[in-house]
Amino acid sequence: MHDFTISERRRLYELARMRVARDYRRPLTLTLLARELGISTRQLQRIFAQFGQGGFREQLLARRMLVAAELLADSRIGIGEVARRVGYLHESHFARVFRARYGLSPRAYRLKVRGRELSWRASVGLRG
Repeated sequence: MHDFTISERRRLYELARMRVARDYRRPLTLTLLARELGISTRQLQRIFAQFGQGGFREQLLARRMLVAAELLADSRIGIGEVARRVGYLHESHFARVFRARYGLSPRAYRLKVRGRELSWRASVGLRG
């Protein structure tokens, strides 16, 4: 591969990665993203394989789950609302994906994380 080809592929990867980071809440597909970048879906798959850690779907899932975990830990919004905020139409689907990722249901994760926070606060003399 020529340097231009590699640099162009890296540029496309960075654009795709930024789009995933920004628009993870929306319906986002490999086909849609490839079309926006003006390349084929197969080219975009190869670009993710070359530069990414995991493919497009894995990066989208990772972003959604990271934000979901943050929302569950730091807010009082309902689990259904967390699901919607990270791009899931159905709370049950979100819960299955979350459990597969973290080994806990969203509710159990929230309780576990909050329990750690309360234990830490108590250990340093802070009130919850």
